[in-house]
Amino acid sequence: KSEGSGGSLEISSGCVTVCFVLGKAWFPFTFPLAAMGLLGVLRPHREQTRVPVGTFRERLGFTNPNGTNGMLVQAFYPAEANGSPLTQEMPLIRDEVLSSIHEFMGIPLWAMRSLVGGYAQLDPPLPPAQPKAGEKWPLAVFSSGLMGSCEMYTQFCRDLAAQGMIVLALEHEDGSGIHATTSAGSRVAYVRPPKGATTKEFRRPFLEFRRTELAAATDAILGLAKGQATDSKRSPLAEVLGMGDASDLVLLAHSFGAAGSLYYLRELAESEPAKCPYRLAVLLDLWTEPLPPAMLEGTPPVPISAARSLERQVLADAEQLMN
Repeated sequence: KSEGSGGSLEISSGCVTVCFVLGKAWFPFTFPLAAMGLLGVLRPHREQTRVPVGTFRERLGFTNPNGTNGMLVQAFYPAEANGSPLTQEMPLIRDEVLSSIHEFMGIPLWAMRSLVGGYAQLDPPLPPAQPKAGEKWPLAVFSSGLMGSCEMYTQFCRDLAAQGMIVLALEHEDGSGIHATTSAGSRVAYVRPPKGATTKEFRRPFLEFRRTELAAATDAILGLAKGQATDSKRSPLAEVLGMGDASDLVLLAHSFGAAGSLYYLRELAESEPAKCPYRLAVLLDLWTEPLPPAMLEGTPPVPISAARSLERQVLADAEQLMN
């Protein structure tokens, strides 16, 4: 049930049970990962938050490693309760994303459309709220894991925004996400590992792509936060980021996104440690298998907080990193 800005999306326990049964039947090996993503969009619910939240998707402009213009991001931010929308409202999850999940995992498209299709975002694209006098909102950049998309972690990102920060969820175009589209309109599908390839050798180009992409995206975000938009008419994203504090930037990431973020931070520590734009990094269930062993050693350029909930080897590697 969608009730607009202050409402909720309610899905019965029966629907959730069906979702889990479908998961076990169609993709038992990737089920835990897929379940995290599906629950990210199944769960949006908010009785009351400290501040209203707004959200929209927009393309962030910069030169991507694949030669196209920028990447799609979804912005979540503190919003004014009343005001004219900055842009058109959008669906909770795009039908193209559902189609990509269907293509990759074999889940019936009709089932996913019945569960999560056709709903609008609970938080309309309202104008950004004004912070307290003389202050600005903290900024957070979120990098998703394998088979992610910019809307796949909706509940997590809107919960953060409701605490009083601007969150930008990135949609990576390296082929590790379930769906992405370049500025030229070309679809970027998930790239399956070939038989016989090790995780480290297969994922190394993806890590390099994400490192370059994250660096360019960060520069573009900071440019907008500092009021360096070049358009004569500011875009909704420029208007929202204009309320953000460029000196208070946090990097958030999950799973392979955490691996790519650590890869980016380690490379930055070796080349230009003094130029790290982030104040700290929060790595959720860091997937260490794709990383070279040296990435878990040494000192990163910023403090790192690691939240851990996966198998023992991941816990051991994360503990090594934290030590």
